[in-house]
Amino acid sequence: MVARDHSQNTKTRSSALRGGQEIKPKPVALPAKPVRKSSSLEIQAWYIRMGARGGTADECADKLGLMHHAVSAALNRLRRSGMLQVTKERRVTRSGHSAHVYVWAPHAKAAAVRSPPSVDQQILKVAKAFVVKRAKVRTEKQYAKIVRALIVDLSRIALESV
Repeated sequence: MVARDHSQNTKTRSSALRGGQEIKPKPVALPAKPVRKSSSLEIQAWYIRMGARGGTADECADKLGLMHHAVSAALNRLRRSGMLQVTKERRVTRSGHSAHVYVWAPHAKAAAVRSPPSVDQQILKVAKAFVVKRAKVRTEKQYAKIVRALIVDLSRIALESV
């Protein structure tokens, strides 16, 4: 076996495998705000200020300039201790995902009262139930009964929204 002199070879093995192109480092995107570790007291104060509206972990991290995973961990600790409550409401995050809304515990009842289901949500729920029932229908009589129930439900929703 003959020893090779690699001192003049400037290409790395990986660049040679890619057709001889030199490797250029990729630019690193820096966060828009300086990101820092969470402070549980800051998070508590933010949720108290938000009142019955509450907020998601992503909103809290964005407003306070904290790391999301640290805020999420702090929120779980606060929820387990009873200081925060999770509402039924969900909001879209900056990344487009759906997230739970947390509310400071004394404001939780106000948040539950504040957000009844909208008319659109009620109609959608009735329509989904109709589709499920429609799939199980075997006779015209059963179908007529389901349609009558649908009309009654939609009429009730319309009267309640006025």
